[in-house]
Amino acid sequence: MKKFIKLFALATVLIFTSCEEQENVQLDLGEGFVQFASESTSIAEEDSTPVNISVVYGGNADSNTNGINVKFTLEGVDANRVSITPSDGNLTILAGEVSADITVEAIDNINVDGNLDFTIVLSTESDKPVGIAGQNLKNSAYTVTIIDNDCPIVLSDMQGTYSGTDNWYSSVGGPLDVSFKSTFDGTDFLTIGLGYAWLANPAYWGEPVVAEGQVKVEIDPITGDVTIPYQYTATTVYNGSNYEYYVEGSGKYFPCSDTFEIEFLLYYPGKDPVAPYFGVPSFVWKETLTR
Repeated sequence: MKKFIKLFALATVLIFTSCEEQENVQLDLGEGFVQFASESTSIAEEDSTPVNISVVYGGNADSNTNGINVKFTLEGVDANRVSITPSDGNLTILAGEVSADITVEAIDNINVDGNLDFTIVLSTESDKPVGIAGQNLKNSAYTVTIIDNDCPIVLSDMQGTYSGTDNWYSSVGGPLDVSFKSTFDGTDFLTIGLGYAWLANPAYWGEPVVAEGQVKVEIDPITGDVTIPYQYTATTVYNGSNYEYYVEGSGKYFPCSDTFEIEFLLYYPGKDPVAPYFGVPSFVWKETLTR
């Protein structure tokens, strides 16, 4: 029995000694190394928030007494689409620190230029070996993707019916459901229906449309800016007489959502603006429409 107790006590001492020794073990990192904390990221072109990419020192902070210069190069970068700091390819991990950041900021534009992939590569000319364990293999390069947020404007693909609502007064039946039909004749983007919902609505103007005009809508193929020159849009009947109406306006087309946001005035002939209420010189119709 005494022999068993002695053996048990010895085993217990050995166990605690073993645990204590493991806690005091120090990993031999040699001269240390530098690496990226991860391997890739993606950034939306319209995101104005800078993204920090960490470069970490694989060594003890106490051993970084003079600071560590990390050199890096860029592969496939487009300076018109992204800003990188530091711009000279030299990053310093300050003395006593174990990391520093390369900052990447996307530059938003209005061009349909597709996604941009580029790589930040740690250089072997840095003060320390690069990559995990200094092997220049894993985490020695970092891939960034800038995701393009622009879509092409192709007039021939925009034919159909756009529907939505306007800003007509809720006190007299608004907002109204509105729409226009669009075609492309190879040169011009043409619409039929601007202002019709209000003109023909029996809740207010109530004039049936008896003749339709094709309204030319000019769309900037780069910016999506919309211009509607002054032109004929429709003829209605009121108390047995025909009335011609004209339209003029502007707005924006958003190709990624295939949406128009437009505002326009309706006119009688002679560019006399329609005044829906007495004392109101004119009313600007605002419509949001999509297919």
